[in-house]
Amino acid sequence: MPFLFPSFTDLMLPSGHWDIHLLSDIFPASVVPHFFSIRCPHPNDVADNCCWRWDRQFSISSAYEKLMANHWHAPHPFWKKVWSLAIPQRLRIFLWLALNQKLMTNVE
Repeated sequence: MPFLFPSFTDLMLPSGHWDIHLLSDIFPASVVPHFFSIRCPHPNDVADNCCWRWDRQFSISSAYEKLMANHWHAPHPFWKKVWSLAIPQRLRIFLWLALNQKLMTNVE
């Protein structure tokens, strides 16, 4: 019969504290003290969720949008022409870097 890991409530006493004897039976002695640094779950606790002040729900796209809001530069007029050229990708990247003045030179 496979071992079924108990739920958090099974590891607690009715008083709402961790059951040290049960924890000692299940976990190594070096792990048990770490449980006491964790607050026991309480019935009134609410589920965790990711949220932030700009949107109701956090998403990578909303984070990117907020990060780039003040950093947006209009694309260079040659941008589409560079990416549509029938040349190797490394040359397109080189041209794109050159148009954006991102090539490393001895000037700077």
